[in-house]
Amino acid sequence: MSKWLETMTAAAAALTAEQMRAATPDDPIEKGDTVIGTLDMGLQRLLALAHDYSLQHKAAEKSAEAAGEAGNKDLLDQHVRKMSICETEAETVAKVFWTSVKSTFGLWSAPTIAIREGWQVVVNEERAKPQFHILAIGLGDLFHPDGLMGELGGRRGSGG
Repeated sequence: MSKWLETMTAAAAALTAEQMRAATPDDPIEKGDTVIGTLDMGLQRLLALAHDYSLQHKAAEKSAEAAGEAGNKDLLDQHVRKMSICETEAETVAKVFWTSVKSTFGLWSAPTIAIREGWQVVVNEERAKPQFHILAIGLGDLFHPDGLMGELGGRRGSGG
């Protein structure tokens, strides 16, 4: 196993109860949603880890802005590097998460998949869209593969 995979696995296992709560989807079941199942703890931790990496990216971005305003090039470079690392990690973990959800629940051809309150996996035929717009980190988008790392899609846990 690669060092990064080992690090990712350890980081997911080490998430605190607060980090897990912060990543818990809070959107209720919507009209047209069909509940397929509930995420197991391993999948919950993967989603929470992607969320945590996204938060780290946002913190590094704020720090980079401050360093840039202060004219501290060395510190700016350090924070920009951290942003790049966190963005890559968040995107990669999110891809692993959604691939694992599709594999676990047999949803390879499902048009729209979302995670709702109580870690419920749902499909919604009424909300079908093209999938996987991977552009930039958006916290709410971690909970929905259609918006995965795309433009901020509203509330955390919202389906697209």
